Amino acid sequence: MTRTLPEHEAETLIAARGLPVAPGAIATTFAEAAVAASRLGWPVALKVSSAAHPHKTESRGVALGIACEDALRAAWDEMAPRFPGDPLLVQRMAPPGLEMIVGARRDPVFGPVVAVGIGGVAVEALGDVAVRACPVNDAEAGRMLVELKAAALLGPFRGRPAVDRGALCAFVAGLSRLAAERRDLGEIECNPVIAHASGVVAVDALARIDDEAEARPADDGVPVPGQGMAGFFRPASVAVVGASEKPGKGGTVVLGNLRTHGFAGRLYAVHPSMPSVQGVPAYPSIAALPEVPELVVAVVPRDHIPGVARDCAARGVPGLIVVSGGFGDVGGPGKALEDEVARVAREGGVRLMGPNSIGTIDASSGVVTSITTLPAVPRGGAAYVGQTGVFASGFASALPPAPGGGMNKVACLGNKADVCETDVLAFYGDDPTTRAVGVYLEGVKRPARFIQVLRRVAAAKPVVILKGGGSRSGAEAVASHTGALAGDRRVFDAAVRQAGAFVAAGFEEMFDVVKAFALAPVPAGGGLGVVSISGVGCVLAADRAESEGVTIPPLAPATEAAIRAVVPAWAPVRNPVDIWSAIEASGAAAAYEGVASAVLDQADVQALMLGF
Repeated sequence: MTRTLPEHEAETLIAARGLPVAPGAIATTFAEAAVAASRLGWPVALKVSSAAHPHKTESRGVALGIACEDALRAAWDEMAPRFPGDPLLVQRMAPPGLEMIVGARRDPVFGPVVAVGIGGVAVEALGDVAVRACPVNDAEAGRMLVELKAAALLGPFRGRPAVDRGALCAFVAGLSRLAAERRDLGEIECNPVIAHASGVVAVDALARIDDEAEARPADDGVPVPGQGMAGFFRPASVAVVGASEKPGKGGTVVLGNLRTHGFAGRLYAVHPSMPSVQGVPAYPSIAALPEVPELVVAVVPRDHIPGVARDCAARGVPGLIVVSGGFGDVGGPGKALEDEVARVAREGGVRLMGPNSIGTIDASSGVVTSITTLPAVPRGGAAYVGQTGVFASGFASALPPAPGGGMNKVACLGNKADVCETDVLAFYGDDPTTRAVGVYLEGVKRPARFIQVLRRVAAAKPVVILKGGGSRSGAEAVASHTGALAGDRRVFDAAVRQAGAFVAAGFEEMFDVVKAFALAPVPAGGGLGVVSISGVGCVLAADRAESEGVTIPPLAPATEAAIRAVVPAWAPVRNPVDIWSAIEASGAAAAYEGVASAVLDQADVQALMLGF
């Protein structure tokens, strides 16, 4: 059950963490209010403090700027009869300053998140807030302030002194720690927090407590992220349950892909009557196989899947891919059936990918479990994982070969009854052949572990993430697609960027960025050299670099001198470098090679953008 705390209890909760709150006292009679006001010092505010009236302004439950006892009496006589039985809060008025909003809530995907924004019109009309996953430190809180569209109001601004950023950052960080540590804290909001030149103070607070949160199971009892993943990509043996020779059937395609893509391990078909399928030895059951297969791919109707899972558990099969759909992706009885399959697999020590998954691709081992007939998969350093089968079907068929940037590895997660993005991401992080990772998600399972693993992997190699289900209609589509719970897009982007990953706007951008990093090293710094055949290329590159915080350093004298060897004497030389005149004077090859080499030799240039 969720309950709202009266304002004075919410403020007590905040103050107990050492965060500055305007002093106040609860009064049930006017005499108590008068004594409190005299002790606190005039002017004061009088407010109703009741869980039934969390929004006091709308219910006319607040009076501000009360400067004397007579004014307090008038305010009391007007307010108290309208809120019978509710205590009133007498609070010292804070001096004027910049109104901020600082709040935290428990996101359904990522858990506690903290937000800060300019109060009033900016936050309500423009949604001008910065968001992070909790907890944050003072430095991260400072970066949140810089992100605000109205950051200039933090001053100095039009004669008003700058606010105390250090105190404001400490308040944001402190509230984030409170939200991270209290599992029962569903939401807490301080609006406004008045920021002055020396300090900040919260003058209003709202909090909601979820009394059942502590009783919910913690995120424990699950396998270590990445455990058992190697067998999905480099198994020594594979058995296809539902293998067939009938054209168009999923079992026919899966077995055919494993054969034609050169899987070098031992391959078996499971068929109730045929001695062989597509030239592959066939056996009537998993129990009848001559060895325990490292991976089983099940391509049979969903009602047969619980039996397949039990057979795998009984035989000690380490990994199972369930291609069949109609489980949690359709809800109702399908979800119950999925839970049964997951339970059987878990109790039997079987790692389960799916249901509703078309499995994996590994270009180096020849493992291709897709139900789409695929051409040769180009090897490279790009690995993908997604809550979609399109990676191992449409995209794998349509993407042109890219030496070094091909689809080295793919995992299609399906409903994520067991194996999830965190498992595969951890495996990719430790895989020496993976240079860059692309991730498509609709929801995140075990978000705390995901962020922990993402932070580790992103520190070692680039990770690019595309999130579906950010809009209301998108979130509804997600629910019908995989039964996943989509969190707020702003929260997702903030958490991913905090962990060091790149957020892509769409599949095209994700593939471009992953391929770029699979082919090229990660820049050692933020200095960018630009060499373009046109002036507009220079202008647009400079504009985008500035918006992304990328530095375009001026050319050093030695760099300029080297470029002068291939450009006419009259041509201006600067970074970005327009080389049209150099092409006219020296030819395209000499111009590109000479200018690009000179720019790259400059110590503060760590990356080069070429425009052809």
